[in-house]
Amino acid sequence: MKLNVAPEICIEVLSNSNTDDEMQEKRQLYFEQQAKEVWICSQTGKIIFYNSQEQIDNSILMPEFPHQIKI
Repeated sequence: MKLNVAPEICIEVLSNSNTDDEMQEKRQLYFEQQAKEVWICSQTGKIIFYNSQEQIDNSILMPEFPHQIKI
């Protein structure tokens, strides 16, 4: 089954094989499918938040979500 809409928040967990170009393309695809935010989690647990325009300091949808999680 193929979904034609993304959830409001899409989260990607980076692996060693991910490139910056690949992550930029994935963000673009999520936003094209109406995602409101994309969160990228590094292998160290650092979270970077994006809206459709740019990187943002905090999630707008979940402003209390931490910038660092335990992995």
